[in-house]
Amino acid sequence: MGGKTEGSEDGFLRRWLLAVLLGLGGVIWLTGRSLPDVVASHFSAGGGADGWMPRGAYLALMFALTVGLPAIVAYMPLLRANGSARGLNIPNRDYWLDPARRHETIRLLNGFMARFALCLALLLTYAHTLAVRANALVPPHFPEHEMIGALVLFVLAVLFLSWRLLRRFRQLPERR
Repeated sequence: MGGKTEGSEDGFLRRWLLAVLLGLGGVIWLTGRSLPDVVASHFSAGGGADGWMPRGAYLALMFALTVGLPAIVAYMPLLRANGSARGLNIPNRDYWLDPARRHETIRLLNGFMARFALCLALLLTYAHTLAVRANALVPPHFPEHEMIGALVLFVLAVLFLSWRLLRRFRQLPERR
């Protein structure tokens, strides 16, 4: 009743995520213009290039991974309001899937997926920027220590988001 319509937080988060994904797609396109015609696209342990592809194919792949994959993750329907949730494994499942709380459960799961998608898109965009930097060197060399740091941050962020979600699903109202 506080002036927000039901689902407005969900709608805002999803619109915000779409804007960020489109912005990251722009980053891929703009920074990709500086890449050579044949891009070092895969790197071995130690950072040396060991795989190559045409710039257009590389940019299409990075755009699909950075924008398309997170969009699928964030916008796929996790649960239908009246659909089956047999495969859903959450604490206090029967309580949270009760028709009185099902909408809240779907909202919580959709919010988690949108946040996870954002983390994934940011990680992939960062990997792309590292690949752009690597291709500016002769011979190309990927700064794997920086990617490892980004992966650690990604895992920590996903663990934190998962912990928050599970903590919420473990909460039940006190019975009197």
